[in-house]
Amino acid sequence: MKIAKMNKKGDAGDWLIIIAGFVSILSIIIVGLLLANYFFFGTGYDSRQADADSLFLAGEDCVEENNFSSEEFDIEEKCRLKGNAFGARLLDIKNIGSNEEVFFGFKDYEVRCNLKKGEKLVKCKTDRVATETEEFEVLGASNANSKKILK
Repeated sequence: MKIAKMNKKGDAGDWLIIIAGFVSILSIIIVGLLLANYFFFGTGYDSRQADADSLFLAGEDCVEENNFSSEEFDIEEKCRLKGNAFGARLLDIKNIGSNEEVFFGFKDYEVRCNLKKGEKLVKCKTDRVATETEEFEVLGASNANSKKILK
């Protein structure tokens, strides 16, 4: 009885499919990791104006709720501000009648708010707030930009 030899040339196709499948799965995983990194660290977000608006509203509420006097007024306690999370921000409250002022944050931002509007400049919101007896100017400013932090 004669035993027929198998043709091993047909096995090459099996290995080609296995290697092509492995490379395609590996490339899908790599592309997924690259896209995840891009979306997580990519463009960032600019929340400076929203941050300035929320600081302004906090200052407005603080003026309306509290008796304001710069000598005895603790802005951090009365306005419920957290010092360690205040970073690149400013809350400035001025009594227009008596020129008394209290601020919390970087005072330099008050000057930067008066500069021309630019993409990398501080975003600000300022307005006058009147109580029953006095009038105040409240300024909220922020330069907390994730684009600068992540890049």
